[in-house]
Amino acid sequence: ASAYQARLIGEFAAGRTVERVACPGLAEAVDRADPEAARVAIADAAGRTPAHCAGVVLGCTHYPLVGAEIAAALPTGVALYDSAEAVARQTLRRLGLSERLDAAPASVEVVLSGRPGAMPANALGYPLGRALAAAGRVTRDLLPTFDAPGVPARRG
Repeated sequence: ASAYQARLIGEFAAGRTVERVACPGLAEAVDRADPEAARVAIADAAGRTPAHCAGVVLGCTHYPLVGAEIAAALPTGVALYDSAEAVARQTLRRLGLSERLDAAPASVEVVLSGRPGAMPANALGYPLGRALAAAGRVTRDLLPTFDAPGVPARRG
């Protein structure tokens, strides 16, 4: 585990038992839009998750794209937490842009390793990626959220 992860655990989980369960291969499977590889990685990590676990923090911004699959692999009632919204808000702040979803018309600009690029083809494997590639309106129903413990929900 990284020093960054240890600092976050110390800051936000003080006094709670934290078990670190890696999910090797999941980010790569999501990158490739490979549902079978994602299923295998999720099943492996879920199998190593302690039975007493009450919540799972998704440690990668890729993971909410397969949040429903992660929730389905865990026991009923396990809460899922992700950082996607916080990362998005911080990105908007750093760019000096509004955090309001209904702000002035937006556009999509893809930047890959600091250079302008095209939307990766594998992003089209997800409804959110297709909406972004079409430069259409991204509605809340396309954004994965977790409104109840272990239950992926859609904003709406």
